[in-house]
Amino acid sequence: MTRLTVDDVYQHIRGVCFKTGPPGTVGAETEWLVVDAGDPAAHVPAERVRALVDGAGPPAAGAR
Repeated sequence: MTRLTVDDVYQHIRGVCFKTGPPGTVGAETEWLVVDAGDPAAHVPAERVRALVDGAGPPAAGAR
């Protein structure tokens, strides 16, 4: 098994996932860490996060 360097991984992602041409679409998952700016150690209730997400409107291009 060949070990990949960090640069190898970047090159692979750039060349396979974000190239021009087929397959034409790519999915990317993001994770958001939610922190209360006034108190970073505080718990942020799910209802507060849900209200903010709902207020932001739907994601672009049909993403969910």
